[in-house]
Amino acid sequence: MRRSTRIATDDRISDLLNLAPRSLECSYASIIRAHHEVCGYKRLADILWLLRLTEFVKTDDRFGAVLYQATRVRSARESTRCLVALATTIMSLESLVTNIGNCNSVYPEATAKALAFFDRGKIERCAPLTSYYLAMARQAVTLATVPRADLARGAAAFVGPR
Repeated sequence: MRRSTRIATDDRISDLLNLAPRSLECSYASIIRAHHEVCGYKRLADILWLLRLTEFVKTDDRFGAVLYQATRVRSARESTRCLVALATTIMSLESLVTNIGNCNSVYPEATAKALAFFDRGKIERCAPLTSYYLAMARQAVTLATVPRADLARGAAAFVGPR
């Protein structure tokens, strides 16, 4: 195995992609990891594939290199790292382009870079991946704030009388 093509850590993947600010990527990585720690990492590749990963791979070879590494590596942990890095970078670019969370004023240089990236690849300026994960995070927060007694009553109603 050639060592030069291996991508081992999150930092090396982020440095390879290097398209969004590190602080923005870290905040989105925590959302993605929290979601998949609850639901499992099995669907991460499917979610990426269904929500426009191919457009990014066609636009920039760096996405293709990370995706290739994720599919060819034997370690599930390293594959997951690669896929999380791809999702994080895509979410960061989407939030910069669509101004989610007022990113344009916080990261003006990165916003210009993201807009140029989307224009170069002729990618539609919408945020399906970001919308998906933020909706899941909102749903988890809503469930966490429901009192336990209400959850128990709801579960009893669902199961039915004994």
